[in-house]
Amino acid sequence: MIYLLADIEVAPGKMQEYKDVFGGDYLSRLTQLGRKLTGAWETEIGPRNTIVDLWQFESAAHLFEIRERQAKDGVLKKLDTRLRPLISHHTLRIVKPVSFSPMQ
Repeated sequence: MIYLLADIEVAPGKMQEYKDVFGGDYLSRLTQLGRKLTGAWETEIGPRNTIVDLWQFESAAHLFEIRERQAKDGVLKKLDTRLRPLISHHTLRIVKPVSFSPMQ
């Protein structure tokens, strides 16, 4: 199992709109394309206006297969035009559990 950790810095004043767009049609479409959201958080201490998402994949090959599906999906491309203006910056990291992690 591997995970994709996404830190999304939301544009000032756009947090509620981001949550509405992402938490609605966008998340639904990602799920239809095979993504599994493991958790999503909003920072309380640290960088302001930041959402952290954790996505679960069977393997790196599985992650890249789903990302390829996403890149070809016309519905997701249309939804991207609504979401992208709400994001100032984002960072993606592929992480894997250490031996003592309860998430394997």
